[in-house]
Amino acid sequence: MAENETEAADEIQWKRRLTESQQTMRRNIDKVLDFAEQVAWRDVPETTRDHVKSLILDSFTVLTAGYRAVGCREVLDVLAQWPAERGSSVLLGALKLPTPTAAMANAMLAEAWDFDDVHDAAIVHCMSPVLYSALATAEGSRKDVDGNAFLGAVAVGLEVLARLGMACTSPLTWTRTATLGGLGGALAATRVLEGNRDRLINAAGIAYMQSAGNSQTIVDSATAKKLQVGFAARGAALASLLAERGLTGPRDILEGRYGYYELYEHGQHHLDSALESLGHTWEIDKITVKPFACARETHAAVFAAFDATRGRRLPLSDIDRVVMTGPRILRDISGKGPIGAGAAAVVSAHLSIPYTVAVVLLEGDLMLDDFTQTKVLEPLRQGLSERVEVRVDDSLPSNDLAPANIAVHLCDGTILRGSCHELPIGIDSTQDATVMEGKRRSCLAMANNERASEALSTVSRLLGNAEAQPDFASAVIEAMA
Repeated sequence: MAENETEAADEIQWKRRLTESQQTMRRNIDKVLDFAEQVAWRDVPETTRDHVKSLILDSFTVLTAGYRAVGCREVLDVLAQWPAERGSSVLLGALKLPTPTAAMANAMLAEAWDFDDVHDAAIVHCMSPVLYSALATAEGSRKDVDGNAFLGAVAVGLEVLARLGMACTSPLTWTRTATLGGLGGALAATRVLEGNRDRLINAAGIAYMQSAGNSQTIVDSATAKKLQVGFAARGAALASLLAERGLTGPRDILEGRYGYYELYEHGQHHLDSALESLGHTWEIDKITVKPFACARETHAAVFAAFDATRGRRLPLSDIDRVVMTGPRILRDISGKGPIGAGAAAVVSAHLSIPYTVAVVLLEGDLMLDDFTQTKVLEPLRQGLSERVEVRVDDSLPSNDLAPANIAVHLCDGTILRGSCHELPIGIDSTQDATVMEGKRRSCLAMANNERASEALSTVSRLLGNAEAQPDFASAVIEAMA
């Protein structure tokens, strides 16, 4: 009898926990949907608005160079076999494709050099899956999408994507830009289509059904790596179009039994706290514009190398060895030197602390063209890369992107030390404005497209008074045609 009573009590407790869990799931997904449905561009603080506009211009800037990145031309050649007269534009490409495919192509081009934005806490590239799914969907809809509507849609997608990524606490195995990017992109694209609450959750659910993208592409330096963000944008655009036609998707996509955090993050998350201030503070403000065309996991080491050399260029013959110490993710993602030859070496260089540190030590700088095949395979750079060791400091949180400490051991016994305690965030200062201009010039030089400079100038002017543009999306597409 006592045993039966114990079993009954356990059953009651289990049902109570299940009910509480279901209430939490509903509360969290409702928070996301309330925000996605109700927040307008006018609700976004002015400083955040300026930041969103800068992020959009930065994304278009890096896209101009994407045509010269490893693998992109081959992808576009394949996609061009299925043109669509009433589709959406591949920017600067004189090519129209079905709307989801155009979103994929543009997102791929913008991410191709690993020069795009990033939210450090989320470990997510936000702009590509959100901006290009929204833009392709706007064009494909043949509707006027004014500046307030378009920018509000993009802001919603960016904010939700950043917060969903922030909630993750598990080690990085899936690529979160790929697995979560479609959810943020679907919300933005559905907002562009003026979708209601039901269409927002259905689009997000259908996007979740397509979520994929893993870190083995990083381990193997796959030239198709850049396609993962493209797949997310494609999935987002397709999901918004299907939801518009009435298809329904799963609803408990975040914390359900087979929701994102259970399946992809092994249940390790704190979504409650990540959503706590949603609509009151803005994680968009913490999306960083990259100053270097390489994985964010390399940046602390690059800044530490600059700190160690103080602008000096060191001959290879003076350097005995280099030791970089930091959180585990730096070694796991970016601890190897460039591997292989040809395209694989280029992909691995973008992801390599040994290579990026070697370039800073030898050249005193790190530029976009340092990631071309000719530069990556230079014997001096390869030689110094082999002398750079990446070590783990297990006292640091494993997923943090800083600090990084570097010791450059010279052959005469001198040790040059440098550190980066915290990665720079934001684009408010004059120094950051200079970085932005440097990015623009390097991307335009790489693009070698006479139309690109004028296109970016036109987009910059459009962004300046976007709120007054009655069909902002079409104006941007025309400028970038």
